Amino acid sequence: MNFTVPMPKFDDKLVEIIIELEAYRNRPLIGTTEPWLFLELKNIFHIVEAIASARIEGNHTTIVDFVSNQSKLQNQPKNQSSNSSESISEIINILKTLSFIDNNIQYPIDKQFILEMQRHIVRDLHDEGDSQGGGSFRNIPISISGSKHQPPQPADINNYILSLTKMINTMNDRRTDLLKVALVHHRFVWIHPFRNRNGRTVRILTYAMLCKLGLITPGNLRLYNPASVLASNREKYYEMLENADDLSDEHLLDWCRYFLGGLLQEIKSSENLSNYNFILNEILLPSIKNAKFAGLLTQREYEALIITSQKSSTKAKDLEPVFKKKVTPNTITVFIKSLKQKNLVTPFKEGGREYHLSLSNNVLTPQIMNMLNKHGFLPKNI
Repeated sequence: MNFTVPMPKFDDKLVEIIIELEAYRNRPLIGTTEPWLFLELKNIFHIVEAIASARIEGNHTTIVDFVSNQSKLQNQPKNQSSNSSESISEIINILKTLSFIDNNIQYPIDKQFILEMQRHIVRDLHDEGDSQGGGSFRNIPISISGSKHQPPQPADINNYILSLTKMINTMNDRRTDLLKVALVHHRFVWIHPFRNRNGRTVRILTYAMLCKLGLITPGNLRLYNPASVLASNREKYYEMLENADDLSDEHLLDWCRYFLGGLLQEIKSSENLSNYNFILNEILLPSIKNAKFAGLLTQREYEALIITSQKSSTKAKDLEPVFKKKVTPNTITVFIKSLKQKNLVTPFKEGGREYHLSLSNNVLTPQIMNMLNKHGFLPKNI
């Protein structure tokens, strides 16, 4: 049986997209934005990636839902799960899987890597988890709801996946590497190797492949989320995937242009985030003001966050003006402790006394998301 992945012929449009994308490989975003702020934004975009990927598959959790319920769920006993908590748990699992990739991307993306990814994704899920427990290929034939495609039999899955991982781990030709990412994405969905969570797994696999190619740099100045390309129009995504199932040059080229063109558009839009003045004036300050207007911050917290957002690092002395009168160092220390407890500021190092603004998992997060959305950084419908 032939397990090769068909490689379509290039056309001028596809060549143009690939050349532009290649220019971004291993090229950090050089600008005026502080490294801590990039890492905070990366946390935000990981949340976006997780929610976008889940919503493609019908999870209706919004950003506000997730931010409001994440901490509650993490403290909730596992035997008290509900449909709502299951949806939040799914997104938390995706976030943990993205972190797993960031921490292990130095290793080959082989069969075991993919199985471990899927194990992270389905962990402790019940309604739509994996009855095999995760981390193993399906052992039964399946059909895909609403699709004419019949995925291969269980006995063939292992060879198909080995073929894909061989392609992934021989990506060393700038003419074809990005094309292979698009084709592996399609072919993985075609194989449907797991009982459940195939879509989530392939989108995270795509994240891993782009990390390998240097289009995403874990922990560095590169902000980009593959699922954002696909989440804005899930019907279009499914249509393009299914059309390519016939493996014709025409439909494989359509899929590659659609997929890689979306990547290029996303990466270009992220370049504005290398400009600190843009982030400060268009994202941070409006978000802090909106949180104050909504009654989510006290006047003193508001003034403290305005100061913190405009400094590379903030010390206790910098926050003296928010008290309007002379106060003891202990008073400021107690105030900073309350900011830390609300996750509004974070020390640069454990136990340190210099702080920066926190953007994720606090009352600012929905406001930050709204401003990012206003400027076109987020996919529609999340």
